[in-house]
Amino acid sequence: MASKIIKPTGKQTLWLNAYLNRDNPDTFLNNTNSAIAAKYKANGFDSFSSIGYQNFKKLQPLIDQWMDDEGLSEAALKRKHVSLISAQEVKHIKIKGAVTQEELPPGCRVIAVSGVVHDEKGEDGESSELFGTGETIIEISGDALAIQAKVLDMGYRIKGSYAAENLNITGLEGLAKRLSDAHNRTKS
Repeated sequence: MASKIIKPTGKQTLWLNAYLNRDNPDTFLNNTNSAIAAKYKANGFDSFSSIGYQNFKKLQPLIDQWMDDEGLSEAALKRKHVSLISAQEVKHIKIKGAVTQEELPPGCRVIAVSGVVHDEKGEDGESSELFGTGETIIEISGDALAIQAKVLDMGYRIKGSYAAENLNITGLEGLAKRLSDAHNRTKS
């Protein structure tokens, strides 16, 4: 079955341009605000929301194509998610005194040493110990555990491995606050 070619109307084109405009945080990937920006005539927020949702559904193939072009297709997101499982990071720490490369474990290296370094010979005349009056900067390379934990958490959420959250809402003010918070989270 051949895919249907979608030709958006003038208003739908305005809506789509607003919806995909990265430079406008109010409309970018926001159905309702894109409908407002496209100058649809509506009776209120709910009507704009409905128009935005209808445009989103009608223009979904064009949005999907844009996401593919931007590297945000489902396959691309999965590849990115998998690559983040093995994310690495580099940290720099400063230590008082002198440290040699030989003293460090694998994945670490001396970047710089400041101050005066003294090489003290041992009683046998061969073994020595370094003393420094300055500081040593060391680079440590390893797993980015915080990123990896977030990626695993996201993977479990996508798979539905977590139990649904229980929301205990008391009174209309609590409900309004929860709905407002949820709406603000979807905008970010």
